[in-house]
Amino acid sequence: MPTRRSRLALFVAGLSALALLLQLIYLFLLLGSDGRRGYEPGVEGRHPRLVSEQEARKEKLQLVSALASQGEPHGDGHHWIYRGIAGGSAVKDGGALDVTLTTHTSLDRLHELDSLLTRWRGPVSLSLFCPGNASGLALWAIWSLRACSSAVRDRVSFHLVYPARPSSLRPGDIGPFPGCDGHREGFTSFLRLHTGVAVSYELGFAPYPNNLLRNVARTGGGRGRYVLPLDVDMMPSAGLHSALIEFLGREATRLSFGDRTVFVLPAFETRSPPGHEPANKADLLRQVAHGDARPFYSELCGKCQRPTDFGRWAELPLRSTLGSSYDVLWRDPWEPFFLSPRSVPLFDERFQQYGFNRISQACELHVSGYRFAVLDEAFVVHKGFKMPGSFHARKDVEQEKNRELFRRFKVELKIRYPRSSRRC
Repeated sequence: MPTRRSRLALFVAGLSALALLLQLIYLFLLLGSDGRRGYEPGVEGRHPRLVSEQEARKEKLQLVSALASQGEPHGDGHHWIYRGIAGGSAVKDGGALDVTLTTHTSLDRLHELDSLLTRWRGPVSLSLFCPGNASGLALWAIWSLRACSSAVRDRVSFHLVYPARPSSLRPGDIGPFPGCDGHREGFTSFLRLHTGVAVSYELGFAPYPNNLLRNVARTGGGRGRYVLPLDVDMMPSAGLHSALIEFLGREATRLSFGDRTVFVLPAFETRSPPGHEPANKADLLRQVAHGDARPFYSELCGKCQRPTDFGRWAELPLRSTLGSSYDVLWRDPWEPFFLSPRSVPLFDERFQQYGFNRISQACELHVSGYRFAVLDEAFVVHKGFKMPGSFHARKDVEQEKNRELFRRFKVELKIRYPRSSRRC
C-alpha cells in the first residue's frame, strides 16, 4: 500500500506534469504553429524562418540524440556536462587571432542573448545551467533560437551543465515546432513566465556553478587564441569584435603565446531604456555626464572597480582605433572584465553562487605574473543600475561563505607560485 509520503510525491509529480503541459499549450498559442516568419537580432525587419519543418524535426532528433550520448560526468562528481550540443559555424571556423565571447546563464536569463548578439558580431560560447526537470525546455529554447535567428545559428555554440545526470528524453518532450512570427516577444515571455525555472541564484536545490559554467564555455567553444568572458546581461561596446581583431593584429608581433597580458575593458552600468545603451565611448561619457550611466557596482562596492581609474580613462583623447592605454597593478578587491589568452588559468570551480568567483581568477593572474592593460576605446556595460536590495535573499550568507573560501584560496596561491613575490 502506498505510504502517505509516496502519495504526496505522486501528487506533486502529477502537478508538475500538468503545469508543463499547460505551459507547452501556452507556448503553442503564444508563438503560433505556422512559423512563417522570423526575426534577426541586430537587423531591422523580419525574415523567413531559417529551416523547413522537415529540417526542424531532424534537428530536434539530433538534440535528443546528443543529450542521450554526448554527456560526461564532471570531475567534481556532481555535474554532467554536454559540450557543443549545438554549435555555430563561425565558432568552429575562427582564425588564430579570433576572439570568442564566453558567457553563461540559466533559462530565466537566456533571453538576454538576443541583445548581446546585437553588439557582439563574433563567435559566442554559452553554457546553460539546467537544474531539475529543465531538459525539455532547454532543448526547446536552443531549437527555437536556432530556427529563428541566423545570428544564433551561425555564431553561438551551446553547452549544457546539469547538477546531476538528466533523464532521457523523447522528441515529443521538447514541445511543438516554434513559430517565428513574434518570436522575440513570445520566446522572452515564455521563459520569464515559466514557473518551473527560478532565477539563477535562487534555485534552492542546486547552487549556481558560475565558475564551472565559465570554464565549460571557454574550453567548449571557439578555436581563436583569445576569449572575452562576460555575464550574459553585460553588453560590449558596439563593433568590439572587429576592433579587437584589428588591435590584436597590430599587436601580433609583440604578443606571443607566452605573453602574460590581459586587456581590461572598463565596466559601467546604465539605466537608459533597452536599445539605447551607450554604443561608443562618446555616448557613454554623455550618459555619465547626465547621470544615466556610472561605473559598475558604484553603490554596492565602489572599490571593486576603482583601480580601473575611470577618471583617467575618461580623459584619454578619443581615437578612431582601439589601443592599450595604461597598465594597472592588480590590488584587492579589483574585479576587472578583460580579454585574455585562452591559456590563462581557469576559474576556481569551488566558488558557487554569489561572491568572489571572478576575483579569484584575477587574483591568481596577478600572483602568477600577468599584467593588466586598460583598453582606451572599449568598455562593457550592465543593463540597469545595481542597487542594494536587488539581490536574492541568501546573498549575504553566500558571500561570507565564499569570503572564507577566498582566504584559503589565497594561501593556496602562495604554495602554487612559491617564487612569486606578489600577493592578493
